Amino acid sequence: MKKKMFVLLLALALLLTGCGAGSVTLDLSGVKTDPERLVAGSFSDVDVSLGDVGLFYPLDNTLRYYDLEKREEYILCPRANCMHNSSDCIAYFASNLVGESAKGVAQIDQYIYCFYFGISLEDYANNSPKAVQLLRIDPNKGTREAVASFPCAMIVADGETDEQFYANGVSEISYCNGWAWCYLDMRQSYGLDEQLDYSQLTGINLETGEVVALNGYDDLYYNFMMITADNVYYRTIRETPQLTEAEWYDRFGDEPGTIDGNSFDSWFDYWCWHVNHTTKEYCYYAYNIASGETTLLTRCGTVLVSEIGRGEWQSPPWYLEGVYDGRVLLRELVPDEAGAYAYYSHTAFSLLDPVTGEMERVEALDNTYSYSVYTMGNNILSDGSYYYCKRTSADTIDVWLYNFITGENRFLFTDNANWTFMIYGEYNGGYFGKHREHQYLEGYYWISKEDFLAGNLDAMVHYDAGGSEPLWN
Repeated sequence: MKKKMFVLLLALALLLTGCGAGSVTLDLSGVKTDPERLVAGSFSDVDVSLGDVGLFYPLDNTLRYYDLEKREEYILCPRANCMHNSSDCIAYFASNLVGESAKGVAQIDQYIYCFYFGISLEDYANNSPKAVQLLRIDPNKGTREAVASFPCAMIVADGETDEQFYANGVSEISYCNGWAWCYLDMRQSYGLDEQLDYSQLTGINLETGEVVALNGYDDLYYNFMMITADNVYYRTIRETPQLTEAEWYDRFGDEPGTIDGNSFDSWFDYWCWHVNHTTKEYCYYAYNIASGETTLLTRCGTVLVSEIGRGEWQSPPWYLEGVYDGRVLLRELVPDEAGAYAYYSHTAFSLLDPVTGEMERVEALDNTYSYSVYTMGNNILSDGSYYYCKRTSADTIDVWLYNFITGENRFLFTDNANWTFMIYGEYNGGYFGKHREHQYLEGYYWISKEDFLAGNLDAMVHYDAGGSEPLWN
């Protein structure tokens, strides 16, 4: 009888604490996030967000906090005896129709922010209005409020039309200097007729709720490239129109077809050719947050790149690597003596002034590529350090350091070609990041700057955020 009672009490304790994680009242008063730092929002079971006082992420429908000093995980709920299973709990977010809970979780200053699209099957059936919301949570006071709301697409009857676009989801959320930046999925109202949709590059002021949309619906693809305190860098892609499968069969039926002088046995053959050989136009822009003005940085077409084991594939010749002293570090793919392009071995680096258009070559970085900071933030770190790689074989790279402030350029260590440690951000005098063999929460580590510069990667400290066990030491 006593044994049964103990088991029941233990089960109840686990239920009350969210699968073994205790609750915490987190006092963030006085915490100030560096406005220059980009904070990537966390998505459930995939990644964590590096805050000023630890790690933040959604897990099992609750917001979690991981104390890096204690190496312990908590549910961000200040209520005693809370079961974390209803809207009364500020940390609880029920799964919506497509299984999503809170998204883009991050700690900025004294608040926790996240997006939530809480629409259910019943909401669709009742045609109830819902919205994609950016929420501000005060973990000390136990309150949450909407910073901005975007009405979602609703069902319309057969034969009806609604040309307005509505929010239908959100992805890739980042925070920097008092703004949240994300892809807002936009779609016309649901009905039986053909729908239109697009991804809107969206910014939200965390204090005022002001919304900035960098694009609307058109025939271009839009991608964030880099987000800094002052500017948002993005790219547009214009593709040569492609025949749909239905258009192909309307024109050629089951017979071979000829497009632009090229013959194809089937629509699939045509599709493969189109993807790999038709030119795309890339335009790179800088949006100044303070002025609201957009500047065209460069315009280019695609080049055909050849890599070991990958065959040929199309690539834009320009990549944005970072910002230093207001200038953008560009990496350009350049042809070799035979006119061929290679992603890893034929590159030229320059600093571009977005105001004057002037370019300054950085020859020390030529024929290399970034040992990347794994976010859309600035790959040139706060002390001027830029880590880059030289491919030495198919399996190995040499890691180097170039400092834009001091001009220092030196070899650090030899590493696996897939990078043992990917830097996510600077923290506590070192670097926080991910081990290459790990994909989800269990792969997070910290290493001191001294050990990283010495190539002493075995000194990485593991954090089992999400309650997992380390797979590598």
